[in-house]
Amino acid sequence: MEISEYYAVRDKENQSKPYVSMGDIYYASLGTNIGSEIDKDRPVLVFQGDDKFVRLSNMVTVLPIISNMTVKPYKVLIRAGDILDNHGLDGGSVLVQQIRSVSKDRLALFKGRLSEEKLKEVAREVSNFFFYNGKPLLRGEGDAQTILADAAKTVIIGESKR
Repeated sequence: MEISEYYAVRDKENQSKPYVSMGDIYYASLGTNIGSEIDKDRPVLVFQGDDKFVRLSNMVTVLPIISNMTVKPYKVLIRAGDILDNHGLDGGSVLVQQIRSVSKDRLALFKGRLSEEKLKEVAREVSNFFFYNGKPLLRGEGDAQTILADAAKTVIIGESKR
């Protein structure tokens, strides 16, 4: 079943929200793009902390994954072997600069989990994207704008919760 059909036929009132955690890869429907935004149905990497608020939220922070494997800034190349419990992904590129929060209703099929080593590489790129000379570009403590920076620091230091 195509992902668009999946969304058309499912009963959202009776559909439980998936429990997601840092490093999970899901197939998701990102909708129609504006400008250079990534769109369509594609794999996404879950990249967020794992505290109670985040688990109970209907939103999830994701990084889109594309099949193109050219090396560019803020892209992390992943191969099929980097994906644990792989359900048919050949690899591709995680697009750090396309980070976004989406409804968990957009997540459809679990496709695997990124290895800890690759997840740390993604976290370093996220950190580079949101930090300048070791100083966070985002300010505030505990608010929505620091969740990504806190998540990146947690993974880099090796304290990710599983």
